[in-house]
Amino acid sequence: TSYCLFEMGWLGFVLYFMLFFCLLVNFFRVYYKKTNQHVKYWASMGVVSVLATYMMAWYDDNVYYKYLPMYFFWGICIVAINYYRIKR
Repeated sequence: TSYCLFEMGWLGFVLYFMLFFCLLVNFFRVYYKKTNQHVKYWASMGVVSVLATYMMAWYDDNVYYKYLPMYFFWGICIVAINYYRIKR
């Protein structure tokens, strides 16, 4: 938390976490609206990864490049959800 706050200030810190919050809301919305089990699986994995990123950012003073695998996993979740939407 202190690393993010030191680098970006309060405004950047709030905007950084609002990005995660918007992504979390999007994954929850997909999870509750869709009935396909594959889409629900990927949406739930997206929710878990966003919550894990919140925990990593709050309890650890890591630099941003250590979050890149999590960002990559979000991309995989979004692509998989869109694939099953198109496939339908």
